[in-house]
Amino acid sequence: MTAGWGGPTVPAGAPWFDPNCIRRKQAQPAMLLTQVRGHVVASAKSPRLAGKKLLLVEILNPGPAGLTPTGRYLVCLDAVGAGEGQLTLSVTGSSARLAPGMSDVPTDGVIVGIVDAVQCQGHQLAPVDGAQ
Repeated sequence: MTAGWGGPTVPAGAPWFDPNCIRRKQAQPAMLLTQVRGHVVASAKSPRLAGKKLLLVEILNPGPAGLTPTGRYLVCLDAVGAGEGQLTLSVTGSSARLAPGMSDVPTDGVIVGIVDAVQCQGHQLAPVDGAQ
């Protein structure tokens, strides 16, 4: 299977595909499993960001061992009241501005959900390694 634009191929029967290995021609909006790692404080910012909580989240990858940290981080606006250490669902791109109250906010990342459980192919995935 190719990436659709002549990019790398995925080996047949590969149980887990790491999307980080494909370089896209342009960024595509995505829905990501993330974990809140900390807070971001910005004393000087756009007036449209006033009153919005900024959180630092790490993108997680699902795999046979569970959810593993990628070492890739995003700064996201919090639309659901997430706290440090929580497993969250984040959206990027134009999807971020579709979240309630975000239509006129200059953002490319928003936390839109707090995740209670993740299942894949009948297996419960829980954060492992650096994930909590």
